[in-house]
Formats: sequence, structure tokens, C-alpha cells
Amino acid sequence: MNAHIQKAAAHIFTRDFGERLLLFASTLVALGVLLFGIWELHRKVIVHWIPIVPLSLAVASILFQTFLALLLLIISAHLKRRDQARLLVSSRNVPIIREHLAAFTLRETDQAKLTDFRRRDPKEFEICLLEFLKNMSGPSRDRLSRLASTLGLVETWKRRASNGDTHAIESLGLLTGTNTWSFIEGLTDHYQTLVRVAAFRVLARAASCGEYADSAKVFRAVFASPLLVRVMLAGELRQYATHFDEQNMSALLSGLEAGQTFAALEMMESWHCGLPIAGLAALTRHPDFRIRAAALRLAACDATRAGANHAWARVYLPASRSNQNSLVPAVIRAMGDDNRQVRAAALDAAARMGVRSALASITLSAEQTDANVSSLACLALSTMGQRGHAALQEKVMRGNPRVAAAAVESLAAAKLAAI
Repeated sequence: MNAHIQKAAAHIFTRDFGERLLLFASTLVALGVLLFGIWELHRKVIVHWIPIVPLSLAVASILFQTFLALLLLIISAHLKRRDQARLLVSSRNVPIIREHLAAFTLRETDQAKLTDFRRRDPKEFEICLLEFLKNMSGPSRDRLSRLASTLGLVETWKRRASNGDTHAIESLGLLTGTNTWSFIEGLTDHYQTLVRVAAFRVLARAASCGEYADSAKVFRAVFASPLLVRVMLAGELRQYATHFDEQNMSALLSGLEAGQTFAALEMMESWHCGLPIAGLAALTRHPDFRIRAAALRLAACDATRAGANHAWARVYLPASRSNQNSLVPAVIRAMGDDNRQVRAAALDAAARMGVRSALASITLSAEQTDANVSSLACLALSTMGQRGHAALQEKVMRGNPRVAAAAVESLAAAKLAAI
């Protein structure tokens, strides 16, 4: 965090501070020109017609500002007409640029004409080149990437990206064989959140296509990022995480620090999917109670919650039941954990997974003084069939008023769900 603050401060006191100083100086110069013009018009012209100094200054001020307004209107009209003429010429050149780029993608012909277009119509040429890069693959895309590097577009995009232009980061992600991945990796540590998010998205997309080798590195960096970055990337990374098998996912989680592991479990819980169970079983014994609770919550997530047509369901659905059965001992053990959040997560997991062998432990948990844990225990009992319902009825008849109320509510919810 301190490193990001130092980078932001360095950026402010270099580039931003220089821009603000230039703006302040420009304002002073404009104000000086305005006052000087009004004074000269008053002293050399108006005062001879109107000898009253205050009135002469007022008239000079009105006349000079009117003159400036007319001058600005004339200049603006001229610039607009020039831009319209340039756009007309450029619109005529766009089809020609596309034809030359198409010919270049088939064979690396003479670049002189393309270089001329890059010099005369830089904006239109860049748009056309990006259109081709987005829709090309293989050798044709390699040729266009080399062309972008030769014509200086790569360095231009790098400069814009360093200044916070996310569109330039997306443009760099379209290139191949230009050694831009190390530069994009550096942007994942940028002080601007949107720049970091854009860099992570480009790297994740490239990793899913096999263009970027170290996909695990991208996920580790995301897990180590601030909460805002993780939230903005959660939906994007969900579709790419299916490229990890059980061995790779377990290795990814085992190489993280405690805070990063918790962040990873939080993000995976938001995906509503399963995890390779070998990793989850170990995490239910983690020293950090937050990780134990998150692992138990994640254990109860079934692949079908993501939808039968989703990639997560296709990956994890065949092993869903066996995975849940192997977690039963961990869930039962967690019901006696010292931390209330872990106990609550274990009871919630038992209810969702239907762990009927934990009936005795759940019944004891219903008598705990913690109201939340007791309520969750009653809800878990309501999913245990007739034996669970019998235990709840006994709580209604013989339990204390708080537990009896929770038992009645759970029984009513179970009966409504059965209708």
C-alpha cells in the first residue's frame, strides 16, 4: 500500500504538478494580455473621445472583449472547416488504408504507402489497424504486429497506457511477438485502479488463449490486489478459471499467503462454483478462522448453482456427490470450532449438503448461546428428514424459549418448502 502511495505521489509531483503549473502560468499570461489590451485601447484611443477615465476604461473593456470574442469565433469557424475538410479526405482514405492493410496481411509488401498513411492520417490508420488486429490470427496478425512496431504505434500505445489510457492497454493486448507482456505486467501495479483492472483483463484473456504462458501468475496477482480490483475482475476471471484442473488449483492455493488465500476463497465463492476438494479439506484446518469459514462456505456450493449449461457445471458436476461425502468429517469437526463464524459456516454447509451423520452434533449446536449459530443449527435439522424434524419438535416441547422459537420457524419453513 505504501509503495502505491509513493508512486501516486511521485506521479502527482512530476507530471500532474507540471501540468497544473503550466495551466496556472497560461491563465496569468491570458489575464495579462487582456488587461494590457484594455489599458492600451483606453490610453491611445477611447480616452480622447471620452475624457472621464472610469467611463473610458469601461468602454475600452467592452470593445476589447467584443473584439476578442469575434476573433475567437472566426478562428473556431476556420478550424472547424479545416477539420471537416480533413475528415472528408480521411473518410475517403479509410477504404484505401483497409485495402493496403489487407494486401499487407497476405504478404509483407512495401510499407512506404502505409507509412505515408500513418503520417498523414494517424487516427484513421490506427483505427483500421486495430480493426484488423481484432479480426486476424496466425501469421497475418504477426505481420500486423510487426508493422505496428515498425511504425511506432507500439511505443505510442505504451506511452498512453502509462498515462492511464485503458484503450491503449487493450490495443497492446492485441499484438503478438512484440514483447509487450512484461510491460503489461508492470501496469498491474499501477496506482490507478482502472489501469490495473484493464491490464489484468488483457493478461487473463491472453492466458486463456495460450498467448500468455503464466496464467497462475495472473490469478495470484489478482488475489494480492485491493478489494476494489478483485470485485471488478471477479466476473471476468470466472470464465478463465475453468482452465485450472485439480492439481493446478491446489498448487495455486498452496502458494498463497493467508490474506491472499482468503481473497481467493472470497472470489471463488462469488463464482458459485466448486473447488478441487483436496485443497478445501486442507483449508478447513487453516490457522486463520476466516479461511476456515470461507472454505466451509465454499464446500457447500454445488456446481448446479452455476447452471447446467455453465462451464463450471460441466467440470465439477460429475464429482459433486463424492466431493461432498469426502468433506463430511471436516464439516462435523468444524461444528466444535472455537470461532463462531466457523461453527456457523459448518452448520450452513451441513444443511446444504444434507450431512445426516452429523445429526447429534447439530442437535447439540442448537443449544448454544449464540443466537445465529443456534438458528442455523435448527435450519440444518430441518433438512435432515424425519429424524431432524423429530429433534426440532423435541426442542419445541422441552427447549428454552429462544431455541423453541427457532425450531418452530425452521419447521414452518420446511413445511412451506414441501408444498
